[in-house]
Amino acid sequence: AVVLLTDDGRVAEIHMPVVGRTADDRVAGPEPSPAYLIYTSGSTGLPKGVRIGHRAVVNFLLSMTREPGIAAGDRLLAVTTLSFDIAVLELLLPLTVGATVSIAPTATAADGHALAALVRDSRPTVMQATPATWRMLLEAGWDGAPGLRILCGGEPLDRGLAGRLLESGGELWNLYGPTETTIWSTCERVTDLCAQTKITIGRPIDNTTVRVLDTGLRPVPPGVVGELFIGGHGLADGYHERAELTVERFITDPGGTRLYRTGDRARVLVSGKLELLGRMDRQVKLRGFRIELGEIEAALGALSGVAAAAVILVDDRLIAYVAAEAGTGPIDEQTLRTGLREALPEYMVPSLFVELESLPLTPNGKIDRRRLPAPDPATLTNALSARVAPSGPLEAALANLFADVLGLPEIGASDAFFDMGGHSLLATQLVSRLRDALGIELPLRALFDEPTVAGLAGLIAAEDKLTRRTLELADRVGISRGADRAGRLVPRDAGLHRRAPASLMQQRLWFLEQLDPGGATYNLAWCLELAGELDRTALGQAVDALVARHEILRTSFADDGGVPQQCIADALRVDVEYSSATGTDLQERLQALAQRPFTLDRAPLMRVHVVVTGGCAHTLLVVIHHIIADGWSLSVLFGELAEAYNAFRSDDLPSWAPLPVQYADYAVWQRKRLGGAELSRQIKYWRTQLDGAPALLELPTDRPRPAVQSHRGARVSRAMPADLAGAVNALARDEDCTLFMVLAAAFAVVLARYAGTRDVVVGTPIAGRGQTELEGLIGFFVNTLVLRTRLDGNPTFRELLARVRATALDAYANPDVPFEKLVDELAPERN
Repeated sequence: AVVLLTDDGRVAEIHMPVVGRTADDRVAGPEPSPAYLIYTSGSTGLPKGVRIGHRAVVNFLLSMTREPGIAAGDRLLAVTTLSFDIAVLELLLPLTVGATVSIAPTATAADGHALAALVRDSRPTVMQATPATWRMLLEAGWDGAPGLRILCGGEPLDRGLAGRLLESGGELWNLYGPTETTIWSTCERVTDLCAQTKITIGRPIDNTTVRVLDTGLRPVPPGVVGELFIGGHGLADGYHERAELTVERFITDPGGTRLYRTGDRARVLVSGKLELLGRMDRQVKLRGFRIELGEIEAALGALSGVAAAAVILVDDRLIAYVAAEAGTGPIDEQTLRTGLREALPEYMVPSLFVELESLPLTPNGKIDRRRLPAPDPATLTNALSARVAPSGPLEAALANLFADVLGLPEIGASDAFFDMGGHSLLATQLVSRLRDALGIELPLRALFDEPTVAGLAGLIAAEDKLTRRTLELADRVGISRGADRAGRLVPRDAGLHRRAPASLMQQRLWFLEQLDPGGATYNLAWCLELAGELDRTALGQAVDALVARHEILRTSFADDGGVPQQCIADALRVDVEYSSATGTDLQERLQALAQRPFTLDRAPLMRVHVVVTGGCAHTLLVVIHHIIADGWSLSVLFGELAEAYNAFRSDDLPSWAPLPVQYADYAVWQRKRLGGAELSRQIKYWRTQLDGAPALLELPTDRPRPAVQSHRGARVSRAMPADLAGAVNALARDEDCTLFMVLAAAFAVVLARYAGTRDVVVGTPIAGRGQTELEGLIGFFVNTLVLRTRLDGNPTFRELLARVRATALDAYANPDVPFEKLVDELAPERN
């Protein structure tokens, strides 16, 4: 029997005795029809009907009676709109145990003060709401209710809100689950925030499977980030009349288990609990950095005085919308920036903060990011003008160069290069642009010493100071006023068009290939997943255009008396090969294609494959021999390929700027420089730096070092926890170092400890593109720098970091000696 009580249509109560069936009876049995059909937009905004079966609902309700738990004497206050699936818990869960449901009117549930009054008057023992609703209650002055079981879900629970809810005296539960897996799929009781370094979503509820998988649907190790998949009794039947979407989101893994692809990033902690890290589709890329917007929102939510926060990306700017806690007054933007810089790297600190009285909510109580007001153009301008404006033409020119390299709209005079997202690779580009634009050759060390626009301008403008610095440091770091334009890269003579010497890096790889011909050790394989209809004609045209643009893609290598020569074809066709594969077969197919060897005397040394993985899904695989490309080339190749593909799809031509030089021009230039005074100076530096260096690092391995390299090995990846990453970045900022320098110092400590030595020598790759003309080329430019770290005198880690910093900066100031040339000059003991 069901009894429904109303009071002037404002509050209703439902009383129902426990249904007399066993748990097994209620969970098992056929599904004659869906228990309910509910529409959800998810993150796409496109409504889709989700069919939830009876078994899924019953399994969910039975699990919830156990944990978080509800009993006959409980009273639950229902505050959720019926269009939100969590209302199923509010209306049906109490009925399974004979508890009481009080239903809040819609107008009351949307009004913080009215809802706070209702909670005080009705004295519920259980209440479920989204984080936004709990914030609204707290901001309305609700002072809590000791013993109240607080269920929070629908959006991430941040530490700030969790702390306030725990202070209210309630028992706090964090719940997580998509509509497609029947309301909540995991739960976790949040207790002592001091003891809990992370707020997790706990473990799965009864008869529920959760897996964290990579893009190949393979399980990832604990601590490694992947996509969260959910299976078990709670899985929906699929989407109503959306068969193609059902196939896309409800997949079957290689083991035959049916799973729902949540689109959420997660990882399994050592404790076995799940940490949610945000949406896959809310990860953005800004100036080369991948940024999880939810991480910034969580950091904002943990700051004092912030009640709610949302972050979006607009025109390459991070915009933060914040609402202040009641009674705290306006939020100070500088305080927010300071607080965020303690937890996040500079590139994740928003450019603009917009304070709102409250953030817009969906009818389900979630933050509605589509209704956030667009930033006022004047506000954006004011935010930028709040920076210290560059003073004078030199600072203005430097600010423009900083902005160009960092990909920012504007830079202020006091903005520091590395705080704004710069790193050593971008610093190399900035030094190249300084040479081209201002005729000034500066070492990387100068940028580390004076990382702001104003500071660097002062260094350059102080003629006397610069001259003294030139005299003092010429032998060590090579500052010079006025670049040697005669030593610049220029196109080679027309007579050398079809043949050119190999660069020293190419010569080394060619020699290794002669020792072990037919191998795939130096095959570079790059993959992209393509979604949507593929225009095969446009893709073929794009590949042809790319090959015609870059000579290196038409290059093979001939043996000229034991010395390789580049042979450049006038024209060459690279056909796109098509095949089909899915699941584990896809991985095997890609592996086989990537391992197919090249023959260096036969062009092309690049292959393009498209593997059709089903419907409109494809995997694009580009395999290219390392002798004609490097890691930097990846972004050049795919960027130009995408531009050309989109142009040809529109019956247009790619709007590429002409290349100033080709790779063969670089090889000719490199050979000419080998006899120059500058290279002699750099070789002298390396002789001094590596004098007496150990010939071998004696690591205690479990097997003897083989006489012949086998290339058998593996790669193990571990994700650095966010709090540790933040601390490492903070240390780098404090010591005026890059993140690489900190990690290199730590690596040296580990190697020294295991090898029992105080002298550690490692090689590290650098881009080798010190001239702006080389930035847009595909080719093999990578050089190896030798970093020697001495641990004499038992230094502290900060003292060691200072040594590593000095060594790295000196090495960066002497980068032009090819590693092959250095080995020949030093003639170290080898085996």
